[in-house]
Amino acid sequence: MTNRSGHRARLLARIALTFFLLELTLQVASFALWLGRPDDSVVSDVDHVALCVGDSFTAGLGASEPKSFSYPASATRIAAKTDGASVGFVNGGTPGFSSRDVLRSLPAQLEENRPELVYLLVGTNDLRMRPALLEIPPGSVPATGFPLRFRIGRLLRITADWLFGDEGTGITSVDPADQNDPNNFVGLWHSEDLEIRFEPDGGLRFGEVDLRWSDLGSGKIELQFPNGNAFEAVWERRRRRLYLECEIWAQSYLLEPGPLPGPVYDILREHLATCARVCEEAGARLTLLCYPGGPFAKPGLNSFLENSAAKLGLNFIDLDAHFAPLRAGPEGATYYAPDGHCSDRGYAEIARLVVEHARQSVR
Repeated sequence: MTNRSGHRARLLARIALTFFLLELTLQVASFALWLGRPDDSVVSDVDHVALCVGDSFTAGLGASEPKSFSYPASATRIAAKTDGASVGFVNGGTPGFSSRDVLRSLPAQLEENRPELVYLLVGTNDLRMRPALLEIPPGSVPATGFPLRFRIGRLLRITADWLFGDEGTGITSVDPADQNDPNNFVGLWHSEDLEIRFEPDGGLRFGEVDLRWSDLGSGKIELQFPNGNAFEAVWERRRRRLYLECEIWAQSYLLEPGPLPGPVYDILREHLATCARVCEEAGARLTLLCYPGGPFAKPGLNSFLENSAAKLGLNFIDLDAHFAPLRAGPEGATYYAPDGHCSDRGYAEIARLVVEHARQSVR
């Protein structure tokens, strides 16, 4: 019995040590990324300063050299070549930042750089990290520095989402040979602000509306409305996601499995609103950007950011709309890095849009 207890104690000790070393490794790697983030020191010899804040898309991940070819760095070079008032763009982006992280760092960045303009691109990490609400009373500046958090937990959430993201939704994985099997979309799905549930018996809950569906074969279904009208819809499974298109809808849907993520969008919008207030208090004008699309874009996030900008009365730069014809062209892949971030060419496109907006704003 003693030997068995000793063996169990040694096993638990090894497991604990393994978790400790993994957490330590993740913390060191994250700290190295944080130290290697672009320098957000004040730019000099310019008439106007624009501060760019956000996550890895601002920091420049995916570029051949992030400090030189991020969109803020490219924007500074482009602005220097144009006529009129010169604008310097400060890169305050950090990979892995959520909206909470951005908001936590923003007051100190505003104090250091004294910008007239602030460009904000954030949100994709919120969907995985689900940060808690950060409240900043007027006139207060929260502590800044490397954000400490339990990183094994995040790693496990990301791994579980990748491996078992369909669990609990009634949705099965798809064999490419079974793409036409309607059972592949039975279950619960969501977009930015809508839940859709396909029942095996033909019932369909579309938001707050009860419909019926029937299989037409070849990736098509018929939607029957309570008033007797029927319309054809096209569906396709794209890995974990479900694509839906119908002639009566103003937009197509690329749906994620499971229910709406709950308060994550509410918290994101609250953080965006607080960012706008903090910028206004510092005498800066905030402009919100959405993501430039690409192979790993989060469905519904860009439309949420656009809607949030409208509700908060913020200027908005629609990167997704600008990139849509580019990625549909023969050289579309050259605007993106293999991991879904932008390439040098993609960041240069963002820079051109931001420079034009800044030039109009400081006139």
